[in-house]
Amino acid sequence: MSEEIDDVVDNLKQGSTWLRILFMLGFCVVLYIVAVVVLILTLAQALFSVFSGSDNRNLRALGSSLSEYVSQILNFMTYNLEERPFPFAPFPDAKGSATAMETSEQKEQKPAVKKKPAVKKKPETKKKSAGANSAKTKNDKAD
Repeated sequence: MSEEIDDVVDNLKQGSTWLRILFMLGFCVVLYIVAVVVLILTLAQALFSVFSGSDNRNLRALGSSLSEYVSQILNFMTYNLEERPFPFAPFPDAKGSATAMETSEQKEQKPAVKKKPAVKKKPETKKKSAGANSAKTKNDKAD
């Protein structure tokens, strides 16, 4: 039992533990700020949709970056990530998701064209006998 108490005391004396807890508290504040920004972004997207008939691509990219940033913060706070998020690391970039968004926009703008499946031609076989050939022509003439 005394060993367990000694371990707890040693953990309390570690500066890195307290520093991480301090950063976690700071990132809690950042999450509240980001939540307000996401709310404003959502309202702006709704207004764009109402007035222009479509969403704003730049705001969509910002929303994608913010969601990745929130994910990084939550991973850090739950000890699933050791690297501290922005401003200690680069801000998440929406380039990968922007490409996916652009391709989905292109699909929405262009109507899907259904292509007919290619008809495979049966390979011609050599005719074995004249009798089989003449039977075929008789059947063809009957049709």
